[in-house]
Amino acid sequence: MKIQSAVRVMAFGMMAAACSIHSDNPAEANGSLMGGGPVGAGVSGGNSSVEAASCSNVVPCGGSVVGTWTVTSSCLAVSGDLDASGFGLGCTSVSVTGSLEVTGTWTANSDGTYSDHTTTSGNEQITVAAACLNVSGTTTTCDRIAGPLQALGYSSITCSSAASGGCTCAAVVQQTGGIGLASADPQTSGNYSTSGNVITTDSSQQHSYCVSGKQLT
Repeated sequence: MKIQSAVRVMAFGMMAAACSIHSDNPAEANGSLMGGGPVGAGVSGGNSSVEAASCSNVVPCGGSVVGTWTVTSSCLAVSGDLDASGFGLGCTSVSVTGSLEVTGTWTANSDGTYSDHTTTSGNEQITVAAACLNVSGTTTTCDRIAGPLQALGYSSITCSSAASGGCTCAAVVQQTGGIGLASADPQTSGNYSTSGNVITTDSSQQHSYCVSGKQLT
């Protein structure tokens, strides 16, 4: 994902994604933003793994993240599993695919705090196996399963019966904060830390990243 700001430009991707960012201020070219790589792949708790659709993989190199970064482009394809273990279904996960776009800014302060003014939007498709509809010995319906799944961080979701006996669900992501990862509780501010080539926020999101000149991936 590419981001640009009057202060700096940032490019970031999630999981195996890569993106670029640039800074309009050469004096502030050391900044960096969250970016691709395998860190956190296959996360649970309602999050899906995110992979690059057409971006090359990030080679983590670290760098200073202090500054304000503006997204100029993003490349986030969703592919993985959602953790459904807390719903009492006959399965612990459901598969998900889709694509997301991120816009807005992300600011890292020198005192270890951040503010996240990014917006993540897009569409995902969730496949629920027939076995998942078994709830404590009773078979539920696709329309009833939509509510619990929406609580994973979707602004809306519609489920219909599939020929396989399970459900297919069309989900919409529209959230502020969370910087590219759909979440039931996206954070718009908090604390962050960097170690090596990884940045971690207090919401437990981790991203490998690289800052090179004015570009952050």
